[in-house]
Amino acid sequence: MGRTSSTRKERKTMFRAHTKHTNHSKHTNHTKHTTTHHNNTKHSYHGIHQCYTHIFTWTFHLHGNVLERCMAYYFGRTFKVENRLCLKKHLNKKRKLYVFSSESHDLFKNNFFIPSIKDDFELVEFELSQNGSGEYYESGWIETMEEKIEVIIQAIHENWGDWFVYSDVDVQFFREIIPILEKELQYKEGRDIVFQSDHPYPKPVACAGFFAAFGNEKTLRLWSDVRDRVKVTRECDQVALNKLLLDFDHHLNRDKDPLNWGFLPNCFYGAGSESAHFLKLENSDDSTSGMKLKFKSGWSWNPEVEKTEMHPNWAHPEQYQLKIPKDIAMHHANYTIGIDNKLKLLEAVKSRIEK
Repeated sequence: MGRTSSTRKERKTMFRAHTKHTNHSKHTNHTKHTTTHHNNTKHSYHGIHQCYTHIFTWTFHLHGNVLERCMAYYFGRTFKVENRLCLKKHLNKKRKLYVFSSESHDLFKNNFFIPSIKDDFELVEFELSQNGSGEYYESGWIETMEEKIEVIIQAIHENWGDWFVYSDVDVQFFREIIPILEKELQYKEGRDIVFQSDHPYPKPVACAGFFAAFGNEKTLRLWSDVRDRVKVTRECDQVALNKLLLDFDHHLNRDKDPLNWGFLPNCFYGAGSESAHFLKLENSDDSTSGMKLKFKSGWSWNPEVEKTEMHPNWAHPEQYQLKIPKDIAMHHANYTIGIDNKLKLLEAVKSRIEK
């Protein structure tokens, strides 16, 4: 009995010790396993993150390269080989502003035109040969107009499918104009060309000295016809332009793809915009009707016209001063004759705006 009891006690003690050792071992192994699993998981997440980062970066560059290749392919097929442009240059190019000037007009260009530009234009200048004084209808003036038309036709070819701006240099700017021009070209279903407006009465006249136009078949046809007409008639480019624009059969309804043109708002301002204010009173051919209002189409600005006492027969002598719009964006010193008068007109408008 004593031996059996002792043996049982020894077995119980050995079993408890083994159980305790086994549980401790299990706990230790579990702790080691948990730590190892945590470390493995940590490394696994880090590896997955790096993997996704590399995949995203590779995909981003792949899509960028594919997009660039597609655009390069598109532009390569759209433009002829000799006219293809570098893709980056094409995407980042500036809007072109074409001007031409002669020696007599450098004063306008250097003192008013270039310093006043507010937009990020690419300025394309043409220095033209000058035969004569360069003043309105003086010797060599028509030849200068013919060169100007050739510049416009060249601009149309260079901006095929896009739009550009043409401007005389007797112009000054007071704010950005590109957003306004874009809006006017997109008006309704889109326009091919938009002009500064002269002579608002009895009907507007398109100014050939400032406009925005798309390079396309319709504008090329228009200015080619202006060139041909000036060669024959020896008339002013603006006269030829408006006769063609107002010829319904010739341009507004020609074939099935008519020229869509229009006028810029009054913030593109010139002395010609004021010419309707100066209506001259003259005797009527009909003696029973007394006096009548007659539009004086030959009106031009000079410093004296702003003195009311100088014009007792004008219908509205109180409107002797130019009515400069409050939202003026551009001023064109047209409807005045002579280099000196243009300089005085530019300075007069500039000083009034600054005040």
